[in-house]
Amino acid sequence: MHEKRLADLDLRTLTNRRFFPSPAAWEDQVLYFLLVDRFSDGGETGHVDVAGNTVTTPGTPPFGPPDAGNAIQTEQDARRWRDAGGGFVGGTLRGLHGKLGYLRRLGVTAIWISPVLKQVAFREPYHGYGIQDFLGVDPQFLRPVSGNGRDFGIPESVGGRLRSIVPWSRIFDDREVLLAINTDPREARTAWVTVDDAGHRAGDRLRCLYSTDAAQLGKDVAVEPRNGKAVRLEVEPGGFVAYGR
Repeated sequence: MHEKRLADLDLRTLTNRRFFPSPAAWEDQVLYFLLVDRFSDGGETGHVDVAGNTVTTPGTPPFGPPDAGNAIQTEQDARRWRDAGGGFVGGTLRGLHGKLGYLRRLGVTAIWISPVLKQVAFREPYHGYGIQDFLGVDPQFLRPVSGNGRDFGIPESVGGRLRSIVPWSRIFDDREVLLAINTDPREARTAWVTVDDAGHRAGDRLRCLYSTDAAQLGKDVAVEPRNGKAVRLEVEPGGFVAYGR
């Protein structure tokens, strides 16, 4: 269950782990500040990943000289650009993780990110400073997952590679759209994925709106009372799914 008070935290699980040591002198570090929502959605291609490999999956290519000035061609483009500046545009922790190699090659030694804690629901504080819940991660950035339906956490990389279902969501007019990718290109993955606790009741069903596996389209998954509320997703190797009501 999602913790609601500091008294709900099991501090032993937070301290009984390995931590990266703080540098002896912060003035010797090269810090890079970024707004998570504005930095990367993880959908780029043609860049070099954390492991030093060139990403070749379909996506947004790097900016090049021919792209200069092509974002706004009409007044409609300008209006869409201005409107997008007032809300979430899709950057995630997954996107940031995929650019750690890029930041390292820039010479960055420490990253300062905007808050990714649960934000207020009545507006879109993409900057992260509209915090409502200091004990929860906002679904706009990443959703906790679990393999057994009991122990939930943010997907972690092993040996510099992420082999997991990585979920995030968007909430439109109190309706949540849950999205997930499988970063394992060889094996299908199954995981329990946390959904918005206030927006769902146990027994609700989410329908598959899109999947790279056509056999999943239109099928439902049940919302169950796990870590607040959660659904069990299966995603094919390297696949992508979207669920909603």
